[in-house]
Amino acid sequence: MFTDYLYHRNRIYGGVYINGQYVGGLTIAEADKQLVKNIEGLEEETVFFSYNDASWALRKSELGVTVDMESTLREACLTGRKGAHIRNYYARVMLLADPVTTPIHYRIDRQVFYKAMSAPAKAVLREPQDAVYILTENGDRVEVLPDQPGRKLNMAKTLERLYEMLPAYKAPDPVELLVDEVEAARTAAYLESLRVREPVSAFSTDISSSLPNRLHNIKLAANALDGTLVEPDKEFSFNSVVGPADAAEGYKSAPVIVAGELVEGVGGGVCQVSTTLYNAILLADLSIAERRNHSLMVGYVPPGLDATVSHGWIDLRFLNDRDHAVWVRAFVSGYRLTIKLYGDPIPGQEVKVVTTDTEKIAQGVKYIKTADLPVGVKEKVKDGQPGYRVNVWRVSYINGEEIRRELLSRDTYKAVPDEYLLGTGEVSVSADNVGQEIE
Repeated sequence: MFTDYLYHRNRIYGGVYINGQYVGGLTIAEADKQLVKNIEGLEEETVFFSYNDASWALRKSELGVTVDMESTLREACLTGRKGAHIRNYYARVMLLADPVTTPIHYRIDRQVFYKAMSAPAKAVLREPQDAVYILTENGDRVEVLPDQPGRKLNMAKTLERLYEMLPAYKAPDPVELLVDEVEAARTAAYLESLRVREPVSAFSTDISSSLPNRLHNIKLAANALDGTLVEPDKEFSFNSVVGPADAAEGYKSAPVIVAGELVEGVGGGVCQVSTTLYNAILLADLSIAERRNHSLMVGYVPPGLDATVSHGWIDLRFLNDRDHAVWVRAFVSGYRLTIKLYGDPIPGQEVKVVTTDTEKIAQGVKYIKTADLPVGVKEKVKDGQPGYRVNVWRVSYINGEEIRRELLSRDTYKAVPDEYLLGTGEVSVSADNVGQEIE
């Protein structure tokens, strides 16, 4: 027994094979030398992967697979050496009658493997599709189009499966790819829980007088706004949703109000979208967090019902203080811009916006002296418009009974005077005008 121990102390016990090569009685160094030719070509063997009806063939070397000779020889050397030497004597003797084959051990370079699997990963990948709200044909009900889960290759688990299969792998048996299901960010169940069901409010403004550039800007801002979902207890910001109305975002030049003057500027028309939304918000009985009226009257709503915006300076914000979400839809059809807010209406509720104490401010007249006209001659160069002061109220009713009346704002609009050129120049005397009067 002691002689057996001394002889085999640095040798592999008899009856042990590695990859068909007999290594019994050899030292680790001798076995390593013999196995060099035995394992030639192993790393160039092909491994087949599959998923459903698709398959891929990749060489082991492409997958970062290399033979781990040290680990392989270690296992061969440990065969018959588990436990105390004397207790395993019978098992070691039996190895000669019942030989044991030690499989080849492998290493896998994770980074090389991930790179090699990029094609299968791309083929397997399917992005999840979020559940979305859709309108019924007449637009009076909201339905949920279900989500579609996606899928992606689980690289780590597929690598682990390959590692487990490699010692006994036989081509062309496939290594089945391990694929994870990817849940959509917004599931149908989640959207259903937000209780967006039917219109809560709607408001329209006329865009028939808009020039092409202004109409383009209105459509661009409406498209950016359309489909916005404001969840309960969340705040909406027009500027955050629509973004800057500048040339980089595709907006064109159209009339805008700047410092109380109507001038050409990029983004003209966007305020009609914010104004239309503002009125829909009021009728939905939502809390206004920020709103400012224009310095001048606009032509598409009565005094007190407009809402100006200027990115980074003036915003339109509201808080969704309902227990359901609010889904914003914006439609440009024919000569109308319409914004509807969808949610879960309160049974019997009606909301009205009324103005009181309206005061008209006379526009007046402004004269600009010029020597280019004869003395006393007037020439109108600009039409003015009156200004206004007005109080705006929101009145809420349940089944026809008033339950709340709130003062929303006290707005003032600057009057713009008519402008005339007034002549100060002298009249030259000639034979043609002698005796004529100048008015």
